[in-house]
Amino acid sequence: MINNLGICMMLNKKITTKYLMIGENLWIYFPSENDIVKISGHLLKDGMMGSDVSYEDALKSDDLHKKYSVSIVGDTTINQRPCYQIVLNGITRNVPYYKRRMSVDKEWFISWRDEMYSKSGKLLKVSMIKDVKKFSDRYFPVKSEIVNMLRKNSKTTFEMENLKFNEIIDESIFSIRHLSR
Repeated sequence: MINNLGICMMLNKKITTKYLMIGENLWIYFPSENDIVKISGHLLKDGMMGSDVSYEDALKSDDLHKKYSVSIVGDTTINQRPCYQIVLNGITRNVPYYKRRMSVDKEWFISWRDEMYSKSGKLLKVSMIKDVKKFSDRYFPVKSEIVNMLRKNSKTTFEMENLKFNEIIDESIFSIRHLSR
């Protein structure tokens, strides 16, 4: 299953580092070295390009319901938007965070805030949506921030520009061979 191909943008400077995720496998193309590297094992816990987001975070999948038990524990409001307060508890050993507390928009189904905890209950990271834009009939986060609670004064901000939805894309783009083009 093909999940994602990304181009990293940092500090308003275009970096042509490319990411390709196929299933649970992640490859990165580094143009300055003209090299493709597969990220696996313990490297998945490292921060992407020195950021507060681990490669493992980037491999988030749509099968959270297979890895976590989910409970709605209440309601809250974020950015004047009514949200469900949801708690996810890991039910398998291969979860990156043993517990997560999320605030999910009741109408747009966007997770405005996601707190990620260790097995001991220590807060590890907090992810927050900072800006949302409407694309046709859908709302999508275009700016988010992740704070690594284990690092002093550390946060990573992601901004997405020029997004397009429902575009037809040639599947050959999603290949390891195409990364270095």
